[in-house]
Amino acid sequence: MFIDSNIKIFTMHNILQFSSKFICFIILASFALFVQSCGNKEEKGVLSSLQKYDRYLLTLDADSLATIFAENGELGQEGQQSITGRETIRTYMKSFTNIKIYENRSESESIQFSGDSAVQKGKYDQLLSFHSDTVQVTGEFNAVWVKENGNDWLLRKMMTKPVTGN
Repeated sequence: MFIDSNIKIFTMHNILQFSSKFICFIILASFALFVQSCGNKEEKGVLSSLQKYDRYLLTLDADSLATIFAENGELGQEGQQSITGRETIRTYMKSFTNIKIYENRSESESIQFSGDSAVQKGKYDQLLSFHSDTVQVTGEFNAVWVKENGNDWLLRKMMTKPVTGN
């Protein structure tokens, strides 16, 4: 009987030890999934905002495009002076009366988050006509997004660097 009770105690001890380890594992796994889902939600928000930017740029919808930018937003191209301010960006985009964009695609390569901001790097590809010339332009972009009103990702800065233009 003594051996039998030792086996029961040993088995109960193993069960308690296993249970506490299992509970710790569940807590850690849940925390990891929570952190990952937060990151995925934020990443999806930035990617969704980039899709809006692409859609508004494709149609040269200056009013909608301006709303993607923060009030102090900045739009620029490497080697040129940037345009700063939502209203200035709107006016600048409305000046593109001789440009037609046929294709516009952006591809995100990386997004790094820090608090309520994100830095996104990627590539873009456009087919557009200016007057009677049609050109294919590819390049890289560097975007700084800020989260405003708790949900909306707005562009603080969009800088492009054309790589080719044929």
